Amino acid sequence: MSSINSRGNCTLLELSMKSVFGVDCKESLGHLMQLSHTEAFEFATLMRREGVSFSKYEPILESSSGREMFPERWDKFCDDHRWLLGNPNDLRLISSFTVVMEKVIGIVGRMFPEKFDLDTIDCLWKYNLIYQIVNNKIGSDIVKAYYATEGTVLALMEPSNAADGLILPSLNSSADVFCYYDPMCFFPVHNHINGGRCSSALEIYKSIFSMLFDVSVVVYDLSESKDNISKILYHVLMAALLQIEKTLLKADEVRYELVGRRGVGIERRLSIIESLNLITCLRSIKKDVCKVERTILLAIKNCNFVPLEDMMSMFKSISEREEEIKCELVVVSAFLKTKYPQLIEKRRVMVRSMLDKVRRSEVSDSGCMCLTHEHIDNIYKSVEKLNNEIKEMEVFLDSVSNSETLLQ
Repeated sequence: MSSINSRGNCTLLELSMKSVFGVDCKESLGHLMQLSHTEAFEFATLMRREGVSFSKYEPILESSSGREMFPERWDKFCDDHRWLLGNPNDLRLISSFTVVMEKVIGIVGRMFPEKFDLDTIDCLWKYNLIYQIVNNKIGSDIVKAYYATEGTVLALMEPSNAADGLILPSLNSSADVFCYYDPMCFFPVHNHINGGRCSSALEIYKSIFSMLFDVSVVVYDLSESKDNISKILYHVLMAALLQIEKTLLKADEVRYELVGRRGVGIERRLSIIESLNLITCLRSIKKDVCKVERTILLAIKNCNFVPLEDMMSMFKSISEREEEIKCELVVVSAFLKTKYPQLIEKRRVMVRSMLDKVRRSEVSDSGCMCLTHEHIDNIYKSVEKLNNEIKEMEVFLDSVSNSETLLQ
């Protein structure tokens, strides 16, 4: 697949990746571009369907069964017994990613609740110049909006009842509406622990640091486990985490000691710039977390990475809670019993088609239909593999049928 070009312009493929996967930073796109077209399409399908259940004998894209064939109780079983799988790192990192993303989503949700006390933003404040900068209609570059009116902003008077912190004071007179207030006063952020309005930049920094630390730990773990997990999982998880990490790092670089500082002239200017930078970063965090939640996170489920046959093997390996495990074995056997007949028939059709191709090549008088010995050998190897899979599925179906007969 094409790589990100050095000029920073995005190819059509990269633009598509941005839209589908909800990431746009260079590092994240770099990971997604390591996926083949088929791998990218496969994962995009998983995001759309959210959850599937599949057999090891079928491409996941061809599975017609959804999450209904992978009960939620199996998720916990997978987490508790992943060591029974050939590669437990996949499920371990799925769990780590899910836990940290749910934590980040929870923190961001509490920092920016959908409903908050509207009295904190009186309608009169809409006439304040700082309010208009923070909530400008363009909304994309509030620092640029500030520079357009910098002279006027720096000349604003301090309010008669100026208060420390990032919370607006009560209005004593209409004249106070047109005074200077820190931009963060017009951008409510809540403490993710107690739910109260953040009155200092330090409270906000603690939330940022908490998220950044947790995300960075999983990024490091993924990097160290690169050679021991599936390719698709590695690149997709890294793409999501690096997007969040980069946004959090930008917020971490803000000089929080200047946010909300009262002063005039250059001191006010420095404080305004840092407050506006912080608002920009917080908006980006909220946007990026929401995008990852609606895209990549939807597909990071055990059912999308553990075939039903592996679930059966895990259940068979557990001796405790025998009756409970027997019930689960019955369930997964029933699921596979519904899948195998169609998969067997599909393989038989493929075998007939390949053998017919060889026969037609052998009897053809024209050179256009002849196959090389190497090609024919590869066909016979594929036929052997398909026949072995057919036999494995038929043996399973016979064993299930015999078990059902004994129970009657």
